[in-house]
Formats: sequence, structure tokens, C-alpha cells
Amino acid sequence: MRIHVPVVICGLLLSWSAVASAAEEPTTGAVETSMDYFVFIYRPGPGWSGETPPLEQPGVEGHFLLMGELEESKILVTGGPFKDFSGLFGIIEAESLSQARNIIARDPILIQGTMVADILPWHPTVTGCIEPRRWTPGS
Repeated sequence: MRIHVPVVICGLLLSWSAVASAAEEPTTGAVETSMDYFVFIYRPGPGWSGETPPLEQPGVEGHFLLMGELEESKILVTGGPFKDFSGLFGIIEAESLSQARNIIARDPILIQGTMVADILPWHPTVTGCIEPRRWTPGS
């Protein structure tokens, strides 16, 4: 894996700058909401077969159905597989980490053990396709 040091440093500086300025003054355009963002990262689990093509792995069809349902209900913000199909990444909105875990735990690809998931709270600090929200470190 190749890491571009200037890009990483720029990202860290932008994130630190956003945290520091958030402490000094309110963020313009921030959205007040009780919902938070959560990142989920899937990677192959004990049920993953290296012999089977990625789209034919156990639970994939049910995974697509669940992700479609979450997208329709505006819970799924974005997501998709890594280009090499070594896993996938997504962002959902939920009221708590517990609720986010319960949402993701319904995924057939996890239930069948084809993949395992990590779920982390996420605070967007750089303007892009997702609105920045008021945030203080530690919250």
C-alpha cells in the first residue's frame, strides 16, 4: 500500500485546524441534529471463501437488499466495496453507536460469517458531500 505523505499531512492539518476553529467559534453552515455518522468497515470473516467470486459469497444477495433498504430510508449515506473486493466501507446515520451496531448486525453477510465489521463514530470536519456538524473533541 502506497501512502502519499503530503496528502496525509494535509488531511491531518485540515482536521486539526477544523477542531481548533470549532473550539473558538461556531461552524458556519453546521447542521443541528440528534443523529450522528458512523463508519462501518467490513473485511473477510471465517465464512469467506477465497475460491468463490466476491459477488457469489454467502449472504451477498441479502446484503444488497439490506443496503438498498437503508439507502431508501436515508440511513445509508454512502458505501461500496474496495476495488480489490478485500472488504467494503460505508457511512450510516444513527442516534447512537448501539443503534448503529444493531442496524449493521442485520446484514446477512455478517450473520453468515462471510464478513466481519468494525463500526466507529465519525465526525466530518471538512466540507464535502456531507454537511459538517457542530462538534467538540470528546463528544
